[in-house]
Amino acid sequence: MKAERISKELLLQIDRMPLDILIEKHELYNWRCESHVPYIFEIDNRKILLETYIEPDEIELKTSFISPDGEFMVVMFYHLDHEENYVAIARWHPSTNIYVTLFFHSTYITDWVNYKSILSKYER
Repeated sequence: MKAERISKELLLQIDRMPLDILIEKHELYNWRCESHVPYIFEIDNRKILLETYIEPDEIELKTSFISPDGEFMVVMFYHLDHEENYVAIARWHPSTNIYVTLFFHSTYITDWVNYKSILSKYER
């Protein structure tokens, strides 16, 4: 999976798009382009902006797919530092030719195969 910093020009085109209201509300910050220049990732020959704080060496791609109409891309990945899986749903942004995340959240799942979550240690 390749990654590169998004150009300021592309970032300005999508700035304040309704990227991820959930993150802005839940994490109590926003991703305005003057605060941080995020990476865009190349997955299956398509570019996607996941989230501003994601670094390429922190994640391991699990799966991705495109909706039949090409409008949406779903990406599931494991965050090595957080030790849990994340899901991102992104929408095609035609003027930039990248998918831009609309929904991004932790699943709290650490192991899909054995159905373990970060809460498993508290379960009896």
